[in-house]
Amino acid sequence: SIIETEDRKLSAERINEIGEKVAPSEAVYSVEEALNAARRIGYPVMARAAFSLGGLGSGFADNEDELEILAEQALAHSSQLIIDKSLKGWKEVEYEVVRDAFDNCITVCNMENLDPLGIHTGESIVVAPSQTLNNREYNMLRTTALKVIRHFGVVGECNIQYALNPYSEEYYIIEVNARLSRSSALASKATGYPLAYVAAKLSLGVPLPSIRNSVTGVTTACFEPSLDYCVVKIPRWDLAKFIRVSKNIGSSMNFEVVMDIYELEHCEGIILSMGGQLPNNIAMDLHRQQAKVLGTSPESIDSAENRFKFSRMLDRKGILQPRWKELTNHESAMAFCEEVGFPCLVRPSYVLSGAAMNVAYSNQDLLTYLNAASLVSKEHPVVISKFLTEAKEIDVDAVAADGEILCMAVSEHVENAGVHSGDATLVTPPQDLNTETLENIKRIARDLASLLDVTG
Repeated sequence: SIIETEDRKLSAERINEIGEKVAPSEAVYSVEEALNAARRIGYPVMARAAFSLGGLGSGFADNEDELEILAEQALAHSSQLIIDKSLKGWKEVEYEVVRDAFDNCITVCNMENLDPLGIHTGESIVVAPSQTLNNREYNMLRTTALKVIRHFGVVGECNIQYALNPYSEEYYIIEVNARLSRSSALASKATGYPLAYVAAKLSLGVPLPSIRNSVTGVTTACFEPSLDYCVVKIPRWDLAKFIRVSKNIGSSMNFEVVMDIYELEHCEGIILSMGGQLPNNIAMDLHRQQAKVLGTSPESIDSAENRFKFSRMLDRKGILQPRWKELTNHESAMAFCEEVGFPCLVRPSYVLSGAAMNVAYSNQDLLTYLNAASLVSKEHPVVISKFLTEAKEIDVDAVAADGEILCMAVSEHVENAGVHSGDATLVTPPQDLNTETLENIKRIARDLASLLDVTG
């Protein structure tokens, strides 16, 4: 039965024996035979490789040149090629049928492809049960499905695909699969009927009426599910087939890749705020290329990320901060640290997870950390500021629109300042702040949101 269903020529002959129709077709074994068969059938034609999975080596040809290329490719995968009359544009309908060794036979589910014939079933949107078949068409194809599975002597599960003329009741049997397929998986999910389980039992010779439905545990498996709902299968690209391909937008995506996607997809804009530090690093590059950034503007992001610009902005606004200086050379950095006194904090700009941010307790520490910070933040300034020992660290997380804060949460670090936020233990609401300090913190947060015109 498997050979008769998979061998296209044998399958067509067996179907014709019971008066059912397959599309006019011929089995060929060479490119020359394929061209001759197409001349007899008439273009356009469909070429299908026998014993192939997922439509491998199949396609449509409108002329001899296209068929020649298609036949060469198909015959590389299979020794036999079927040339069919093209039925492109007809409805594609499928039935899932099960039969036991005692000739008990039911149709479990029927499905209709949203796409017309010509799009592979695995790549089509499929609806179960069918939505555009009338009762006469449904029962006509159901009766045919039962007749075909009995004629082939299939024991187990079988998938039958039809081409149905949308303007008449004319139909052809496209394919018979005496095995579980992707459509079988959909039918099982759509109906709740355990096709794989039942097919395995039938293969062992168990009669269909004696198999219990594993879902209900009470009813027999010899029933046709009745659906008062519909299920839609929408395919997705299986990127696992392709080496080094991923739809994930992650940290490995650089500025060039983001711009490629932006231009290819004709995006309305790019949201940077959801990606953490890495998208912020390319904000100004995107802005220079006239890419539309949604939310906080790239200039505001740069004013926050660039340590020099940020510290200068705080001074202009009168917001208190530890004494600071931009690194210009090692001598001036050492002079500043001696003036304000160690320890001092070395802070590079545009870094992730506090990379190369260190507390220096001596001139030797300072030189080591400045070199590391310069390597990490080559294009942006490194700022040195007085490190406040035994200081409490407070985080404020807020959502703002056009510079106005809509809601905020204040968190208190259990550890003193100097432990990176990602490594620290945080408590919210804060447990050790008085009301005046808390209000000051919230006021500063509102001022900063307004200064940077934050949206996000």
